[in-house]
Amino acid sequence: MSGRFVWYDLSAPDVEQAKAFYTGLFGWTVQTVEGEWGVYHMWHLDGKGIGGIMPIGPDQQIPPHWLSYLHSPGTIEDMVARAEELGANVMQPVMPIPGIGKMAVIADPQGAAFAPFETLPMEGGNDDSMLVAPGTKGAPTWNELITTDVDGAVSFYSAIGGFTASTMDGVNGTYTLLNGDKGPAAGVMQKPDEAPQPAWVVYFEITQDSVEAALETVKSLGGQVGMGPMDVPGIATIAVVADAVGAWFGLMKSVPQG
Repeated sequence: MSGRFVWYDLSAPDVEQAKAFYTGLFGWTVQTVEGEWGVYHMWHLDGKGIGGIMPIGPDQQIPPHWLSYLHSPGTIEDMVARAEELGANVMQPVMPIPGIGKMAVIADPQGAAFAPFETLPMEGGNDDSMLVAPGTKGAPTWNELITTDVDGAVSFYSAIGGFTASTMDGVNGTYTLLNGDKGPAAGVMQKPDEAPQPAWVVYFEITQDSVEAALETVKSLGGQVGMGPMDVPGIATIAVVADAVGAWFGLMKSVPQG
C-alpha cells in the first residue's frame, strides 16, 4: 500500500484574513473547534474536511505557508524513522492528535517540508468517504514537489511512501510522477531559479469558469499572481498564486478525462 496526501493546513498570521480570502475564492466554510490542542479552524467543502488554519504567533519566525499531510502506508513511527535514516530533518516529532491520529513535521533531504500522518482506524475500516474527490470544484486536486534533486526526491518518497515513479512529457521537459495504489499521487519537478526554496505545492480546482477569472478573483481578494495561466496539454490549465496573507498555492482547471 502506498501513501497519499489527505489533509492541508495553512499557517497564517491573520486567521480572519485567511478565512475571508478562501471562502471568497473557493466557497469553503469554516468550522472552529476546541480540543486539548487548543483552537483549530477547519476548512470544509461539501460537508467534508479539507484542512485547517494554524495561526502564526508574533514570536514565530516562519512565513505563511501550506503544509501537506502524507498518510503513512504503515505506522508513522516507521515512516519518520526511515525518513531520518535517509537524511530528512525531523522538525516536529511524532505527536498524538486526540481522537484523530498522529502527526509529525519533517523536511526531506532537499528541504521541502511535509507532515507524515497516521489516522486512527475508522468504523468500517475505510476513511475514503471522508475525503473530497480530486477534481471537485474547490478541492485539492494535485500535489507537486519543487526540488533541487529530482532523482534524490523520487528515491526518498518511494522509500518512505511506497510510491513508484514514471515520467511523462511536460511543458518544460520531462515531468516525473509519484504513483500510488490509485494512480498518480504527485508530481516532481526541478526547482526553477526564481523559486526561493524546495517546497510542496498544493493545487486546488477552481470554482470559476476559467483560470483567468479565478486570477481576477485572487487579485480582488488581496492575493497576487506568481505564474500563469499556463496550459498543460490534455491535463489542465494552471497558475500559481499567493493568498492575502502571503502563502503560495496552485490553481487548476482540469481537462475532463474519459
